[in-house]
Amino acid sequence: MALSDVALNRTNRRTISPRLGLAAGAVAFLLVAHAALGQSLAQVQSAPPMGEGVKALTASDWLAITIRIAAPLVLVILFLADFIRPGSFQRAGKRDVVAYQWPVWLFGAFVVVSAQIFGAQAFSQITELWEWLAGQGGPVQSLGESETRDEALTQLGSVLFGAFAGGVMVYLLNKREHDEGMRFGAGDIPLGLLAVLIAFPVVAAAGEASRLAFQYASGEEQSTVAHATLEMIRQNSDDPWTWVIIVTAILGAAIIEELIFRAFVQTALLRMMGSAWLAVIITSAVFALVHRVGDAVPWHAIPALFVLGLAIGVAYERFKGLGVPIAMHAGFNAINIALVLWMADPTPQATQYDERGMPITEQVEPGQPQPAQPGAQPGSGGQR
Repeated sequence: MALSDVALNRTNRRTISPRLGLAAGAVAFLLVAHAALGQSLAQVQSAPPMGEGVKALTASDWLAITIRIAAPLVLVILFLADFIRPGSFQRAGKRDVVAYQWPVWLFGAFVVVSAQIFGAQAFSQITELWEWLAGQGGPVQSLGESETRDEALTQLGSVLFGAFAGGVMVYLLNKREHDEGMRFGAGDIPLGLLAVLIAFPVVAAAGEASRLAFQYASGEEQSTVAHATLEMIRQNSDDPWTWVIIVTAILGAAIIEELIFRAFVQTALLRMMGSAWLAVIITSAVFALVHRVGDAVPWHAIPALFVLGLAIGVAYERFKGLGVPIAMHAGFNAINIALVLWMADPTPQATQYDERGMPITEQVEPGQPQPAQPGAQPGSGGQR
């Protein structure tokens, strides 16, 4: 046996299987979260009466602590599992995407985006048609203005048309004799949900670090809710149309964006350059920057979106099942929406600043206008 073969065998014996690595990461994250929350409860139960200037750690504080501890732990486990080592894709085997040239794969993304635009415009006309019928004395009554309803209909049309077009393109480009990653496996959904549980601490830590860096550089408070649809959901949680937005943000956005960026753009780059890592990195950069279109998200949210794209792209290349990135994206959106609804303060607050630049929070009576908060930059768009 050659010396290189001996060295390779020794290296392989030191690695952890990918699925075992994911399981280990999930267990580690849950243990850290349990320990942090348990310590929080113990501190609350044994804490003496609070004096002036003493601040108890909230659930949000302990969630941040858990994320900061779990993020480096997850990276170490992924490295040991040979997920993010140099050459990991070559050792695992790259997707077989030679059935078509790269422009064909890229055309799939163009078809989905075009269908999205058409669907959004078509559904946005529903209320106008309804109002026209009401004005003509038809068997309907005027609906009145509703920003939440109009946004829900626009997103719904975009998702329905885009998903249909994407499904047709996947069907046409799927070659049974190739392993190009266009198929759904029975275990893709649970595997993707497990993967997003692993990736979430790293993505959240990158987002928090970026937010604090921008806050330090600009001297202005940066909004923790860095998405306008998340802000709309938070402010209109009691509106029935908000549930349409939530469903389209969780499921629709995951399906559409993963078809565009992973199934078609990342595959086109892999076919064109032959490097899985380059394909993942470039696709993740495009994925993040696209969310800036129309100021959809503030600049400080871009690094977190880039890291999210890396995590989803790596998982797609490793497991080669289209359901994995879709489940990861849906899980990530669901976690963000749940956190926004859980941590939302139902009482509007006005934020003022003293001579030292420190925030002074005071209650605002319901129904009164809320002063603009410096530095708050919610974006537009409902999904990441």
